[in-house]
Order: sequence, then structure tokens, then C-alpha cells
Amino acid sequence: MKRKAAVECEALLSENSRPGGSQTEPVPVPGQGNAEKRQRMRYGEPRVQSQAKKRRTHKQVTSEGTNKLVNEELLEEMGVNILSDNSNSCDTAPPPPLVLQNKDQNILPPNASGSASSPLDTSNLSICSYDGSSSYTAPPRATSLSHHTYALAVDTSIPDEYFRYSNTTRDRVVQVKEARDLFNLMSDEVVLSVFRWLHKGTLARCALVCKRWYRLSSDESLWRRLDLGLATVPPGVVGQVVSRGCGVLRLARATLQPGIFSSCTSGLPTFPTTSMETSRLQYLDLSMASMSPTCMDTLLSYCTILKNLSLEMCSVSDSASTAISYNPSLSVLHMGQVQGITTLGISRILSSCTQLVELNLGWTSLSSPAVQAVCSLLQPTLRRLCLSGNRDTLLDTHVDLMLDNCPNLRELDVSDSTKLTAVSLNMMVDKLRYLESLSTSRCYGISPSSYLILSTCPTLLYLNVFGLLRDPAMVELRQRLKGIEINKFLFTSIARPTVGIKRTSIWNLRVRE
Repeated sequence: MKRKAAVECEALLSENSRPGGSQTEPVPVPGQGNAEKRQRMRYGEPRVQSQAKKRRTHKQVTSEGTNKLVNEELLEEMGVNILSDNSNSCDTAPPPPLVLQNKDQNILPPNASGSASSPLDTSNLSICSYDGSSSYTAPPRATSLSHHTYALAVDTSIPDEYFRYSNTTRDRVVQVKEARDLFNLMSDEVVLSVFRWLHKGTLARCALVCKRWYRLSSDESLWRRLDLGLATVPPGVVGQVVSRGCGVLRLARATLQPGIFSSCTSGLPTFPTTSMETSRLQYLDLSMASMSPTCMDTLLSYCTILKNLSLEMCSVSDSASTAISYNPSLSVLHMGQVQGITTLGISRILSSCTQLVELNLGWTSLSSPAVQAVCSLLQPTLRRLCLSGNRDTLLDTHVDLMLDNCPNLRELDVSDSTKLTAVSLNMMVDKLRYLESLSTSRCYGISPSSYLILSTCPTLLYLNVFGLLRDPAMVELRQRLKGIEINKFLFTSIARPTVGIKRTSIWNLRVRE
């Protein structure tokens, strides 16, 4: 069939090429068929064919001198088409491509015909006949609203005043229902039992609620113990805490800003008050606290009933030592690594505080007169004593005087005293009948063989001799001193407020509720 159609086309071309041939009827040229189809597919135009065209399978093509039937389907399969009269004309340009644009559903397209009776006239539309097409026109009231509102029909019978905003509570009187304050009906004891579970910062904020809460939040039972360790304490806070009757206060490694008894907001003194002239502090931990000597003197000057005091790694003056001496009931005093201790200051403390049970003066760089004053003023009530770090000042004569004044020692630490000899070791065994722990680490003046005399001390349980013996000698010493644990404790615990990793208690007293 293709060959037959090709022969018929060649015959038509040969007839049109004759001199007498007519040029009025165009002849289909191979290769230009389906041009309309390709253009229609390029610009997205739908392929619309009428039923009459689908039924017509042949087309009559008339040329000068011949009348032949050409099969149109064959021409389409071969890629040729019948040319029109102006198909070869260069004057007509192809139609421009269509550009896709967003179509607003609320914009009414212009009437191309310009007739008065346009099918898009809003007067001809009814509300119930809206079909969702773009020809829908909103009523006048809806022009200011979003187009998303018109998914449903708008009832134009409702007046516009209905949609206007109006303050409905302007003329309406709001009635407040009065209720009973059940919290204020509680007794003071019940409220205090509730406040006892609050954090101290929250408790301070409760004092701003009312006068009753201010009175209850300042009750002494809520401020008996407080932990301000590792905190930066603003001015006046310590005075407020002391004025509320705090008895156990931990300020270890805290930073106290100057003016501990003056308010940072009003400048008024927070302590002493008319109802309390001296503090009720009994257990005070100032270990490694950062504070000026003036603040130290001011705080200690109002403490008169202290029982336990720790000033480890602090700086004290003679006035601070004098303030400490005003606490005759002091039983535990930790002044390890304290700077500024003089002979006068330590003499005042030991002369007035005659109830000391534990005393730590290790690594305080005491002079020889100060060591002599300490050893001569010790009381028989002393049970635990630390005089370590006196490398060149502690002698055998001082040890003899010390043992005569306090024969009831249970624990003694004289580590790093290089001037001590085996004579001191023999006096300890003879005079200390209740000795349980002895530390002579790095006392190089005592020979290793002298420690064998400790086997005659029946009460001795612990011996610390770090840095003195090699491993073979240590093995032999342990064999000779059976029942005595050697080198168990690396650091001393005499008068220390916290031992190990405990940070919530001082001297076995809780500082947090």
C-alpha cells in the first residue's frame, strides 16, 4: 500500500511540473505531513476530530488534467499531508507559544463581545446556583474578605452591622465570686510545716507575699541550717541569715562580697537587730572561703557560742583570733594552712578555749615561740591534735611538754617534723596510754628500726609512715607490728568538717533540709 501511494504522489508531481500545468491546487509534499499534528502536540492543543472526519477515510484531490483519490491515512503514515494554498507562504508566522499563568478565581474576565447582556453579569446569578467556577462574583460585603471564604454561599440577608466587631463586655459588669482563703485559715504550725519543704530561695520570695508570710518565713525553725557553699553571697545576705537564728552555716569555698551585714539595696544594716544582738551560730564552716579580713573580723565578732569552727586556708588577724577567744564552749577548731597566726593570737585562743577536743594547726608556719606557746597551753581535754608541717620548729622538748599537758590523746599527727628523733617516739609510747592513731610521715630523724617499739603499745590501731620505708622494710614492719594497719590514711581528718566526698553535712550535721 505504501508503494502504491508513493507511485501516485510521483505521478501528481510530474503532472504539476509540466509547462501547461496549473499552480492553483497545491500538491502534497512528502516530509511536511503531520505538521499540524506536531504543532498541536507542541503547544498542548487538544486533538479534536469530528465524527464526520473520523468516518471520512478518503479525500478527493483535484488537479489539472487528473482526478484521483488519495488515501489520507496512508499519507499520514508516510509523514506527508495535503498542503493548503498558502502553506509555502513566508508571510504568515507561526502562532506564539502559550504561557501558563496563575488564574485568580475572583477576577472577572473582560467581555470580549462588548454586549450589554453578558453571560457573566452578576445580576443574572443566584446564590444557590454557584457551581464553583471562576465566573462567580462575591456580594459587596465580601469584597474585603479573603477569597477562601467563598467556598460556601454567602447569605446577603444578614446586615453588615452583624459582622462588625463590638466590645460585648463594655457595659457588662463582671461579678467576682468571693471565696474563702483556706491557706490563711490554717494555723501557723501547719503553714510552717509546709514552708519547711521549700527551697531557701523560694522561702525568701514567700516573704514578699504579705505580712503574715513575712513573719512566718522568718521563723527560726526554717533557718536552723543553711548551705551556701560554692556560692557568691551578695552583701547583706549573711546578716539576714544570721538574724533569722541560723545555727548551722556552711560557707565552704564561697565568695562573700564586702558588707556582709549591710543590705545591697537599701544600705540599711541587716544585723544586729533590736531583737538579736549576737548570732546563734554554733557550727560555722569557712573552709577556703574568699572574704576580706574585715568581713572575717566582723562575722566572728558577733559569734559567742560557737562549738565547731573551720578556717582552713583562710587569713586571720589578731582581732579575729581575739574574736575566736570569746567562744569558751569551742570544742573543734580547724586552722590548717591558715595564714597570719601569731604567738599572741594563738595564745589568746588556747587560753580562753579550754574545752577543745580537736585542734588542727597543721602547716601554719608557726614560729618557735608560737610552738612553745601551743605546747604549754594545751588542755587535758584534748583528744585529737595535728601539728604537722613544723619542719624546723617542733623539737623533742616540745613533744615532751605537749604529752605532759594532754595525756589523753587518741590521735596525734606530727608529720613532716624533721627535727624529731626516736626519743619522741619512746615518750609517746610511755605517756600516751590511749593512743589509737599516730602519723609520723616524712619524719626523717626517726630511724626505721625505732618503730618496732610500737609493738608494746596495746591501744595503737593505725600507723602512717609515708615516705620513710622501702617495700622490703614495709613488709617486715607489718610482720613485726601485727594488729596495726600501716599507711591506711593519706590525709588527716582531725577537726575537718567534711571527710571524703560528703558535701551535704559538716561534722556529721546536715546542712540541707
